[in-house]
Amino acid sequence: MIYSFLYFINVENLITTYHILGLILLVINIVLYSKEFDLGINITGIILILGTFNIILFFPELEYSSISFYVKVFDDKNQIKSPRFNKEILLIFIVFLLLNWKLFLGFLKIILLKIRNFFNKT
Repeated sequence: MIYSFLYFINVENLITTYHILGLILLVINIVLYSKEFDLGINITGIILILGTFNIILFFPELEYSSISFYVKVFDDKNQIKSPRFNKEILLIFIVFLLLNWKLFLGFLKIILLKIRNFFNKT
């Protein structure tokens, strides 16, 4: 993130809303780490998921760091494309999951229980 903003200051002035949103979420995450550590770890996972699918950006070069896959259906004209994702953030997310898998799975169980309870009420 620091590299991105130094790049924008020195080379280009093309800071996008996605970069600013990423910076705001990182600052909120740092505050959460100091107040409640487990919540900070879970929010880090959510931020990495958002970064993986380019909803928030951490690097200045979106086109060069994003990849996507496609499947040809019948011919070259008919293709199904995956969303573009950032391979660097995906690698960081995989390392994050390996280090914090127990906490993150507990967080996902709580979220899924809340979703199930919400739909059972209606």
